Amino acid sequence: MNSIKALGGEFELIKLLTKDCYNTPDARVALALGDDASVMKIGDKFLALSVDSFVDQGHFSWDYFSPEDIGQRVIEASFSDIVAVGAKPAWCWISIAIPDGLSVSRLEGIYNGVNLSLKRLGASLQGGETVKIEGKLTISITATGLIESENQIKKRSSAKVGDKLFISGELGLSKAGLYAFQNKIAGYQSFKDVHLRPKCRIDLLDQFSAVNAMIDISDGLASEANHIAKQSKVAIKIDANLLPISEELRIFCNQYSLDPYDLILNGGEDFELLFTSSNENYYKDKAILIGEVLSGTGVTLLKDDKVVELDSSGYNHFI
Repeated sequence: MNSIKALGGEFELIKLLTKDCYNTPDARVALALGDDASVMKIGDKFLALSVDSFVDQGHFSWDYFSPEDIGQRVIEASFSDIVAVGAKPAWCWISIAIPDGLSVSRLEGIYNGVNLSLKRLGASLQGGETVKIEGKLTISITATGLIESENQIKKRSSAKVGDKLFISGELGLSKAGLYAFQNKIAGYQSFKDVHLRPKCRIDLLDQFSAVNAMIDISDGLASEANHIAKQSKVAIKIDANLLPISEELRIFCNQYSLDPYDLILNGGEDFELLFTSSNENYYKDKAILIGEVLSGTGVTLLKDDKVVELDSSGYNHFI
């Protein structure tokens, strides 16, 4: 089998490549492969660490991103993984592969954007690498964060039967913004802004005490819900009537013959949080209830009195 697509895409590829990797048991590793970030015990605290890569035309485009937009986006998206495991952003390292001809002023703009987001998050840049590349601009971020105690670590595998399912904000807006850019649609600036400059939900860090399982929504709601269901060995049911759809998004989708539920379920790159909790009342005014955790397997959507199975068809780099 020579095709990554035939293999099943990004996540099947990761499983194949890492299945025989040296991974001896280590008591210092509190959260290993399979979550938004790894977490290691360092002294009396815990260090969360993740790595993300961003490629021109895959994650951003010079056609509509400013250099500052690119800088902010790569930092916010990277630290979204850190926040998703319950960690407070701390430090990062940037490896940037620069194509011939990219101007110094554009690079300065990218790092201006990086600095804006680092200041917002209370994090700092501690180093990195700069190389020349024959291909497209590629930026890789190693992001880290700190967690005070082990019971504050948030995993994908901790959902419990009876939990309620929540999202931290409206979904599908980034995909709508991308569609507007790619089709040269005027207006809808709020959608475009979400796509250009997403914000990781650091504002919710002090509200995770009642969270059981959590993941950030980078690849779409359906994909992320499937990760939680599979790793927690539970079933998840999402109620379409509970998914928030703004009037502006409805108008946009009607105007351009789009399905808002497709944007919400499969769009991705909103960098909101999906989580479960046994304490529905605690999150009543803090997040949006969209479903529940049941015994069984898989993820389903209740819509128009019909139950539809949702597969992991969110954004996949290789499909």
